[in-house]
Amino acid sequence: MSVIINDFSLTGQFKDVDEFFDSLAEETLPMFKIIENLDMDILSGYETYSLMVTKEKSLMQLMGSKGSAEIARLKSLLAAPFWEEELFSDNESIYKCEYTEKIKAYCLAEALERNISVMSFKHPKFRESTIWIGYN
Repeated sequence: MSVIINDFSLTGQFKDVDEFFDSLAEETLPMFKIIENLDMDILSGYETYSLMVTKEKSLMQLMGSKGSAEIARLKSLLAAPFWEEELFSDNESIYKCEYTEKIKAYCLAEALERNISVMSFKHPKFRESTIWIGYN
């Protein structure tokens, strides 16, 4: 079984890098630990590293931070496999949700097609456990 990283949960919402590191240590990494203990794969997307953590810093820029145990751990967790390597949502269906204009081949559509959960970073839009996606 797998879980897909919700790419829509990194939109520059953290006020600074320290707030992001605190969120990693307090919420995100403990959740990843549970996922690993359940022997589940963590699938990230090809674009995950380009996502904005703060208004000025992308995840890729933070990955170069030296001396951060949180970043080192996150880097190891976000390495392959990538969900795009075997697309389930690139088909005839159209997937609609409030977080993107894309109609196929995005993280939430992929999770729907695979019937698996998504893992979100701390984000005000993803406090609820249900994300609605319409599709035909």
